[in-house]
Amino acid sequence: MFQSVSSEAHDSVMDLDGVFTIHRANQAGLKRFKYSGSLIGKSRDFCINHVGETYSEEEIRNIWSSSSWSGKRSGDPFVVRGGHGCRHFFIPVE
Repeated sequence: MFQSVSSEAHDSVMDLDGVFTIHRANQAGLKRFKYSGSLIGKSRDFCINHVGETYSEEEIRNIWSSSSWSGKRSGDPFVVRGGHGCRHFFIPVE
């Protein structure tokens, strides 16, 4: 029970952070994003393949819509990122 509550809380906080980040990036006119965060033994292939890389918003949305992996959540890639429990996030860059 605690694990699922903890996971839900983590996802909720990360989702809110993603909404805030893309909103502020759009307000500032920033269109490129670095996929950041640490890798662990159970990191998904999506995260392993993209962590540290910088993409335009359009590239991110294209990669997202054309890829599939275990644990992928539906929704905006800036919000749901790699899926349930994902520890990665997009950072706007100039």
